[in-house]
Amino acid sequence: MSYEMKAPWQITAVEGIDPTFADKGVAHDFPLGTVLIKIVGRRPDGRILLVTSRNYQQRLDFQVIQLMEDGSFDLSFAQDGILSGGFKDGAQAYTYGAQLFPDGRILLIGTHYGDIEYLAFGRYLADGTPDATFGDNGVVLRPRSSVSGHHLPALSHLVDTPRTNTAIGPNDEIIMASGSGISRYDRHGEVDLSFNGTGNVTPSFNITDIGIARNGSMTLVGHNTYGEAVMARYRANGSLEESFGNHGEIKVRVNDTDSRFTSLLLRDDGSLFAAGVMDDVFGDIWGERRRGFLTAYNANGQPNLVFGGGRPVISLIPSKQPNVWNDIGGSPEDGIVVVGYAGRIGSEETLIGRYRATGEVDLSFGTHGFLQTDIGFQRELWESVVVQPDRKIIACGDVFVWVRGCLARFLA
Repeated sequence: MSYEMKAPWQITAVEGIDPTFADKGVAHDFPLGTVLIKIVGRRPDGRILLVTSRNYQQRLDFQVIQLMEDGSFDLSFAQDGILSGGFKDGAQAYTYGAQLFPDGRILLIGTHYGDIEYLAFGRYLADGTPDATFGDNGVVLRPRSSVSGHHLPALSHLVDTPRTNTAIGPNDEIIMASGSGISRYDRHGEVDLSFNGTGNVTPSFNITDIGIARNGSMTLVGHNTYGEAVMARYRANGSLEESFGNHGEIKVRVNDTDSRFTSLLLRDDGSLFAAGVMDDVFGDIWGERRRGFLTAYNANGQPNLVFGGGRPVISLIPSKQPNVWNDIGGSPEDGIVVVGYAGRIGSEETLIGRYRATGEVDLSFGTHGFLQTDIGFQRELWESVVVQPDRKIIACGDVFVWVRGCLARFLA
């Protein structure tokens, strides 16, 4: 399948796209200067919450965007569907990520550029107005000097939700993962000293995603300097869960090649699915040998023998191009959905795949289980995904050259 875009206002629908969503299946009419958009979550009534930043006319602002179920802007949210600006005093701001609380409130995390740089937490009500019960009219600022080495946190997400850059614990704790460090703050934005006695934990690998269970335990995925995809589980107090995997960790080299996990789908029972990428020549200039892979583990960290016989499932797409998975969603019952891109470095196209609970490709989806699309211009990729109850797939990522944010909804 392909998706021809003749101009930003002329989109030709193709098979696979849901024509009832936005502009012939694609939402792309975001403000100029909008950078890569990520999905925060989908509300029970179908509205879609997104987070991004905007760099326009030498000003940097955060943006939280809410769309209606049909892909149009939710005019009842903030200012015509967009909450934009700085955390305080009109100062500039950068977004790390956002999370959606079960009661509809929103937590935004980023940098406030005031007299000095601050780690900023902003909490908002469901309609985008500040939550006056949190901090100073909805905002808590922490000087960078009091924050242990945080710059841009790694991607993370809640249980069974798409990733942003942060996570929320069962008692509204705020969790951030950046590089090889995790920090936790309590519901008021203060350092949570019940977490490892310091509020910080430093695993032995680079973190790319994190899932939080209802008991507060954390499952992390990423990679180490030895070319191994690594997974670990920590208790709510910050100690390793020794009964998980091999003394709390799992290390994988798919087909004895450099491998890394990119995303995680944690289930309520503690079992999980993870997606990643392997490369025979990791970091080669064109990425010709890259292949996405999926793995599945039981709650105790042992391989799920139903999924691929307990071995990683490598993605071999119909075009035979290299491919990478960036995010994972869905469920074993309705299909495990992965999104990312296919093609050589610099000329990628968006890619979606769907797998059954056995690890077999779902041949009822797309072309032999995959949907490779060319929506915009030059390189493009999907970064995040959410699967609706009706199995329709919303993918979000970097597509257009002049407007990087783009969503598309695909039929089941």
